This record gives sequence, structure tokens and C-alpha cells, in this order.
Amino acid sequence: MKKYILITAFFAAGLTTHAGPFDPSWAGDDGTAYAEWNSWSHFSQGSASLADDFYAIDQNGSFYDFTGETRPDLLSYSAAKDSDFAGNSWLQLGATDDLSFWMPTFNGFETTEVVIQLSYWDDYPNTGWEDWRAEFSLLPQLSDASAGNIVVSESLGIDHNTDSGLITEAWGITVSGSTDGFFADFTVDQNSVDNWTLVEAVTIDTLSYDAIPEPASVISLIFGGVILTFTRRRLRR
Repeated sequence: MKKYILITAFFAAGLTTHAGPFDPSWAGDDGTAYAEWNSWSHFSQGSASLADDFYAIDQNGSFYDFTGETRPDLLSYSAAKDSDFAGNSWLQLGATDDLSFWMPTFNGFETTEVVIQLSYWDDYPNTGWEDWRAEFSLLPQLSDASAGNIVVSESLGIDHNTDSGLITEAWGITVSGSTDGFFADFTVDQNSVDNWTLVEAVTIDTLSYDAIPEPASVISLIFGGVILTFTRRRLRR
């Protein structure tokens, strides 16, 4: 099943789908891709489920369409979709449930920056938000075709918006070397809390670019050469 990008909708809105507390300053620039799971409209337990929203802008400023299995998706064998009478939808997670996101990137560039945000309800229904701290752990892995390596994987912090009732956890990843995409695998430890964690949305931003070398670096590359180390990674598919 192929999901077409609604280019006109994003263009008319000025790429203003971002509303997270950790949105990167480069979101929507050339060389970026963005995926968002919010209504979970494509989610099916045990199947690769496409993102609700997705766009990519190549290094020339043109919209780009990743096709087929390269499109961003989510795989979970244990999470469940649910909703309420007001039309709010979420992904319901227990203490040992798993989430695995696939996100494509522009291949062939020196560096890829990634920001991932995961938001869930703080008090739904009527429990203190501290009891709902899901304490997600992120394990990022590059695709099998990648020649690069993950050099940074870190937490960017946690934001609690008491007006919206959402807690957002965020992570930053830096890849050195070429990659065509990565898996973001999440596990959750609810510290034996009996309540479910209700995930409201997940967003992933990526930026792929080549650094502009200093003159001395250019000379070094010409006369010294470049050695690339290829590391084989596992495939989910």
C-alpha cells in the first residue's frame, strides 16, 4: 500500500506541523525529512504501519517522495490503538510493550542529525503525572546498507506541559557517514505501575548534509585520502 505525500497541504501550511517543545531550528530546511504519528490511523498490531504525516525536502529545496518500503513506519507486536468519545486517539502501552520506528534519510552525506519526540498523557484518567513517567529507553540502529556510524545518542530532556496535559521525552542522534535510514527501537519501564501509558504522538526530524571543509581540510583530503569503514547492520525486514 502506497501513501502519497500531501505536498500542497504542507506547502500551504508552511510546514508548520511541528508543535513539540524540542523542535529543531533546522526543521523544514533543505535536506530534511519529517514523520509524525498522531492519529495512528494506519496502525495495525504486528504490521509495519505508515506514518500519519510525512514530508521530505531534498538539498535543492524540492519535495521528495520516498517510495515503497523506504517510507517511515512503525512496528509493534504488543501495543494497541485506542480512543475516547471526544475523538482523541492514542497508542496504549503496557510495562513491557515495544515500539520500533523506521525512518528514511537522504543517503550519501557526511552527517545526519536526528531529533525524536515522544509525547504521552500525564493524567488520563485522574492519576498523578509522576506515576505515568514511562521512562522510555531508545536503541537506535542504522540500516543494513549504511556505511556510517552513530556517534551521538542522547536524551534531550523531558517537558511537562500542564496546559495540554502532555509529557514529551526527546532524544538526539548524530550519524557520521552515509546512511539511508535508521530504526528507533523503544522499550518502556513503568516501574511496576499498573496503569497504561497512552502515547499521544511521536515525531521524527532528520537533517542530512555535508560539512563545508576548511582550506586545510581540503588539502588533507586531496593528499591524504579518505578511508571508509563499512559496518554491516541488521535488517528488520
